[in-house]
Amino acid sequence: VLSFEDDGGAGRVYFTLASSIVDGQWHQLTVTRIANSVRMYVNGLESTSGAQTKSGNATFNSPSFYGAAAVLSHIGMVDELRFSSVARSAAWLKFEYRNMAEADNCLAFGPDQTPLSAWKYRKQIHIDPAYVDADLEEFPVLVYFNGDADLGAHALSTGYDIRFTAGDGLGLLKHERESWAVSGGRAYGYFWVRVPLVSASAGADIYVYYGNPAASDGQDPAAAWADDFKAVWHLWDDPDTSHVADSTANGKNGNKTAAGAPAESDALVGKGQLFDGVDDRITVGSSVAPNFAQLTLSAWLKPTAFGDGSFRHVLESGWANNGTYVVYFYNTGNTVSFGIKNNTGSAREVSASGLLDSGAFGHFVFTYDGTYLRIFHNGELKATSDPLTGEFSGGAAFYLGQSTTDFKGYMDEARVAAVARSAAWIKFEYRNIKEAGNCLVVLPEQSVSKSRLQSLQFQLASAGPDSEPLAGTWSAVINNGDGLFHPFHPTSV
Repeated sequence: VLSFEDDGGAGRVYFTLASSIVDGQWHQLTVTRIANSVRMYVNGLESTSGAQTKSGNATFNSPSFYGAAAVLSHIGMVDELRFSSVARSAAWLKFEYRNMAEADNCLAFGPDQTPLSAWKYRKQIHIDPAYVDADLEEFPVLVYFNGDADLGAHALSTGYDIRFTAGDGLGLLKHERESWAVSGGRAYGYFWVRVPLVSASAGADIYVYYGNPAASDGQDPAAAWADDFKAVWHLWDDPDTSHVADSTANGKNGNKTAAGAPAESDALVGKGQLFDGVDDRITVGSSVAPNFAQLTLSAWLKPTAFGDGSFRHVLESGWANNGTYVVYFYNTGNTVSFGIKNNTGSAREVSASGLLDSGAFGHFVFTYDGTYLRIFHNGELKATSDPLTGEFSGGAAFYLGQSTTDFKGYMDEARVAAVARSAAWIKFEYRNIKEAGNCLVVLPEQSVSKSRLQSLQFQLASAGPDSEPLAGTWSAVINNGDGLFHPFHPTSV
């Protein structure tokens, strides 16, 4: 029999136990009280006495004694003492007891589930923070392999076994394979990898894994692009010479004027499209950014005609209608313009001159943040409009190269996002694509075979006081027999 007493009201309540308390063994004792109802549990089981009535308020005044009182004291050990402001349920208390007393039974540990345990090789890729002006979240990083002999020797010729992980080597990152080829024992390919955070202070570290002959195709194009991307066209022919595909989950695929019109051509990132300036265009038959509040349009452009008396439209959503937007080259001079028209017909345009170059691709980005229109070129802000507000339907369709006189020249990597990208985002996007070999550092190949532990070396760096002979800072080196030594640095013993 056990009793319970508190400072609220006089007297005690007594409980007959469902199981015996045995000296020399650990027991879990729990008492709950709701109003005047008191229950007692031992080892997860409620007393056979059931609920007992206790009058008065449940108060616990200081001083408190754990295992002792003014007259009688507990003889033995106490562990895991807890007070809660709620009355735990019988199910909670039963599992709490079994979780501690029978952990080996109620917890089952599965086998090692390292996601890439079957992969043999990896390389670390470091994103240099010197190229990053501010923290960037969910950024699609372009990873370019330009004649990599290690991947050429060990990766599948299809590229199906390519995987990317976070810096811990475990968390898989979504990616899209834009192109991949192995020639002369060397690998060439463009991959877009969705990186959760690219830090201005530390950049980011990711890994590319390869070398699993049994791997299925690991790319997931739609998941590689965050939800605020409304369309991403890499602008190679897909699935045939009459169409281009949208990589996002939104399915904004484009229809060409005709097969090969415009024509697939070598571009900045793999393949792009060459427009003839007469009737070549790509049409998306539905709104790409319906009812937008913010907007970003971007593309890599190498025009072969501008300032020739024609307004050459590059990107638009039906400029003749309200609630739409347009990017075009002015009919005279070297000028690019960006315009937006709200649902009531009020319009605003912004222009910048001297940006067009028929001899090289330029990165053009056009943003609207709900008030101002801006033009960026090659990562730098070039112009800002007067304010314009309102609501925007987004138009009923979208066109690449649409007008009475179409865009003439090369286009690559066209995108629409329903957010106004920051200056830092736009600058890194430009540098990541234009200067991929500089802002990304690919480190040497590592073997990641999972062989048994062969040796363990310890070294004590600084000794503690005599009373704690193993305290201090120490390190260990683990040899897995794979030619690599894995440092391990706990802070103390």
